[in-house]
Parts: sequence; C-alpha cells; structure tokens
Amino acid sequence: MRATVILTAVTVCLLAVPAPAQITIERGNLSQQYGDSLRQKYNVGTVGVNVLEPGGPHTWVFDTAAFTGALRWFVVVDPALAPFRDTFPDANYVDHMIPDDSTVSTYDYMRLEDDALNLLGTAVVGVDTSYLQILDAWYKMLVLPLGFGDAWDAATSWHVPLGDSMEMLGERRSRMSVDGWGTVEIPMGTFDCLRLDSYDTLINTTYVSGIPVYADTSGHRAYTWLTREHGMVAAATGPANDTSHVFTESDCHWVLVGGTAGAIAERPVSPAQSGLLLPGVIVGSAVVRGREAERFEVLGVTGRSVAVQPGSSLGAGLPAGVYLVRGRAGERLQRVVKVR
Repeated sequence: MRATVILTAVTVCLLAVPAPAQITIERGNLSQQYGDSLRQKYNVGTVGVNVLEPGGPHTWVFDTAAFTGALRWFVVVDPALAPFRDTFPDANYVDHMIPDDSTVSTYDYMRLEDDALNLLGTAVVGVDTSYLQILDAWYKMLVLPLGFGDAWDAATSWHVPLGDSMEMLGERRSRMSVDGWGTVEIPMGTFDCLRLDSYDTLINTTYVSGIPVYADTSGHRAYTWLTREHGMVAAATGPANDTSHVFTESDCHWVLVGGTAGAIAERPVSPAQSGLLLPGVIVGSAVVRGREAERFEVLGVTGRSVAVQPGSSLGAGLPAGVYLVRGRAGERLQRVVKVR
C-alpha cells in the first residue's frame, strides 16, 4: 500500500494516508469476557470470493450484501456452565454458535494459553439429541503471539463407534501458515489484519473387528482473516482437493457483521420434535422411503450445512464421515454415519 510519488502535491496527499502495518495477534486480542458475542453472516450455497495471492500488503473486501446467507451468534460462555463440561475438564474457553434459523447449536471446547489456542472437542446440541466429538489430541488452531510468516502443523483424531464390531476413525492433518497481511473491509469497519492459510487433509477409516476395510481421504484449503480488535473476522474454504492458493468460489464462507458485549440469552427450548426414520449407517447412499422427492439438509458435525439432497439418494457424493440430517419442520436432527 505504497505508491511511486512524482509530484510534490501528490506526495503530501499520500503521506496523509496511514499505511497498514504487519500486526501481531496476542492472547488478549481474543474475546474472553463471558457473554461477549459476535454476529456472523454465513453463506447458503456457493458464493464468489476474492481471496487474492499470498503476501501483502493487500486489501480484502467482504461485501455481505453480495451473497445470500443466514445469521448466527458466537457467544463466549463460562466453561463451568457449558453442557458436557465434565467431558472437557481442560477447557477454559468455550464458544457457543447459535444459528438464527435452527434449534441446533454448537459448542467448541478450547484451551487458551499464552502460546496457543487449542481445540479439545465439539458438541452439537438439539432439543432432544446431541452429538459429541472428543478429540484424541488437542488440535492447535493458533500459535500465540501470531505474526506474518508463522507456520506450524496441527493434527488430531477421533473415534466413532458404529456397533457390531465396527468403528470409524477420523483424522485431521493440517499445515498452517500466516501467508498474508494488509487490511480487511467488513460491515463493522476497516482493520489491519493477518490471513491464516490452512490446508486440511481429512481421513476417515472404517474398521471391522479392528481391521481397516475402507478409507476415504479428502482435502481443502481454508483462509481465516484475523484482527486485533475482533479476532477472527472472516473465513472462506476452497473447493475440495484443490491445492491452489487462489480460488474464486467458496461453499463455506462467513463474515463478521456485528457484535455486542454482555450476556446473551440462550435459545428457548422448543417443543419436542419427531424423528426421521433413517439408517444409522449409510453405504454409498440411502433412500428415504415414501419421501424420495423431498429435499433433506445434511450438516457436518460442527453444524455447518454441507449439502441439500433428495430422499432418493441421501449421502450420495459425500465423503465418509458423521453427518446430521434435517427434514421438514417439526422433525429433530438424526445422526448418520457414511462409511463409503
């Protein structure tokens, strides 16, 4: 964000414009007050993005009016009051994601220290159902302090019992680096920022009586933009198995659009919901009998929508893994496991 100066008058004007700086993100830059909340808009369907090349200085502009999306809150909650707190005794930092359009919310259990932010596990909680993902090893989301050029590897795994001597092992291996810097423009303002690049490889292996019988591997690149004022302010994920640094479309994109301080009321409990009659394990795809033409929303274990599919081929084209399926209004989510 410099310019070649020729005329004295132009020089004076340019000197009056503050140049962006390479900032450092520290522990204190992450919102930690119980009740602090951030408002995000996230995409519905694939949206266009302009992530730019690595390096800097850059100016990233995220216009939330340019894509169709929904809204959600991220609220910092007291770990002692979070559900499943006994399952994650080392967690001292918990985020509660509350979508506006769903009775299902997600808790991320983390360990915040002076030198790192680690993920310990996740809980997806509905009215009368829940799903826990307990990580075998802490997953290092951030190193702290965080600056341009920092790089590290992060890896973890988790187990999903399938019954009848069957089990799925999920693995996540990531190469993380701060590969960009500059300014980011979001609805809340313009801020100096860093860009975190993460290339994630996900491996799901199905075991029968301890013997691996099927494995599925997929990868994707994800960018996250961070500021000192608000922490993480935007993110975009590239196409599956695309290793290029520049992509123009994202099916997982969110932008910070607002925030407040103070306690946020929890979502009121809704009436009990009836359940879908789906198989617990899907091989390839499944048919929802009598509802083949109906559309079903498929969510990942973090609560993010990953697909909308007809009842005639539920699960088709999705990698092996654990999913939550939502049908018509009045039906609760059902967990399914796709093994291949």
